[in-house]
Amino acid sequence: MAALYDINDDSTRFSEDALVQRFEAIYGVGPKPRIAAAPGRANVIGEHVDYQGGVALPFALTQRVRVVFRRRDDDRLNVVSDDAPVNEDTGYLFLKVLHKARQEDPKVSAEIDPRFLRYIAGPFVYFSSPEDVRGADILVASDVPLGAGCSSSSALVVASALAARACNPSYELRKRKDGRDAFFRSIVECEWEFSGVKGGCMDHLAIVYGRPGCVVSLDCRDEKVDAHISTDATFVLLDTRVKHDLENSPYTDRRLACERCAKELQVASLREVADEGVTKGLAMIDKIEKEVGQATANRGRHVVEEICRVRRCATLLRRGSWRDVGLILYEAHQSLRDLFEASCDELDAAVDASRSVEGILGCRMVGGGFGGAALAVCAPGTDVDRVVEDWRDLYHVDGRHEPRLLVVEPGAGAALDGAPCVSIKELWATSGEVEEAAAPSSDREPSDFLRSLAARPIAKTASDAAAMAAYEAYVDAQLAKADS
Repeated sequence: MAALYDINDDSTRFSEDALVQRFEAIYGVGPKPRIAAAPGRANVIGEHVDYQGGVALPFALTQRVRVVFRRRDDDRLNVVSDDAPVNEDTGYLFLKVLHKARQEDPKVSAEIDPRFLRYIAGPFVYFSSPEDVRGADILVASDVPLGAGCSSSSALVVASALAARACNPSYELRKRKDGRDAFFRSIVECEWEFSGVKGGCMDHLAIVYGRPGCVVSLDCRDEKVDAHISTDATFVLLDTRVKHDLENSPYTDRRLACERCAKELQVASLREVADEGVTKGLAMIDKIEKEVGQATANRGRHVVEEICRVRRCATLLRRGSWRDVGLILYEAHQSLRDLFEASCDELDAAVDASRSVEGILGCRMVGGGFGGAALAVCAPGTDVDRVVEDWRDLYHVDGRHEPRLLVVEPGAGAALDGAPCVSIKELWATSGEVEEAAAPSSDREPSDFLRSLAARPIAKTASDAAAMAAYEAYVDAQLAKADS
């Protein structure tokens, strides 16, 4: 059969027919595979506030992570990624083994290698039981920029969660005692566990609840969407190509500094401080600076000011006051650079260059920082082709890597077989009530039980039975070592 796509042409590469054809070329013809898709996200404003119960104004991208999957009758999870910007990745594991390993030591989740497999295997164990778990054959295809602060990892987790629920429909998702939505909260906590980075929920809210043409006004404390704000502005993303990797960045240090401020002020989160207003909130931070130190206090100052900036920005967005929105974006970047210290030379250079580009009203770094991308807002009707060309020329000097620039726009939220996931009742259904999980012991050393669990590529020439037999022998050997 002739190829239905050009691997270098995204307009054909991501069509349903092309995805199915590539899937069947890998896994063979059989029941038609299903497709779970989740968008990346950009954030107009509200950075590093979600894990302090803040508010934010992100939007889902039109670029999406697609998980093409076919349910298996056993617990094996096969994964192939054909993401064009990276080398082909393959991996597999057995979900019953992963269930058992997590029961022994939850820290093992963040040790799975290759790392991309963590974000797929995680949802499959979160949304299944150890006694009755079904795996899948999976092809991952994505055009979400990698390492650019566009939440490609969160998009993969959300898409994989949809696939896992579809493959394990008999699994009963229990209600939570804290009243939070069980399906959404499980997605968030799953990524925390399997990435090894405890963040917030802003990315997941934007990815799940995104709407075309709209910025999502959301509340991270209550994990809800307050409004979808229609926008006619144009957004341009400049990817510095400086790798953004939260697991190996100072991200956790920043989060812990914010928690220290909240603890010193005896509040649940810095959201409570920001709710007092910017003047009173900053005065409260001033009072604890001697105890926590200037650097830690500055992290708290950023969070308080940023939450207040988001509220101002939401009002301006509703009015279409884009010039004022742009000024707030520049203000936010200065705070992220000077108070939160989450920027880098390349991001600062991108923002500085944007000030000289006609049509750009405001710009700031997006994502966790320490690399990644900057987002610029342009007035409606701006010649974006000229903006892209001018911004690239002004940035690409002094030996910097050539940037990648994308015109981005608000897109739809995550979907399963083309249907918005928020409309599929079976995904969100719960029954019973979950017990509070005991906190894992903090004095145990991380297990290396799964370090090489998925390091082997799929044996395309071997039968599943042969592969499983070889792998079970490996698992038995590991268990014997653990017991000795």
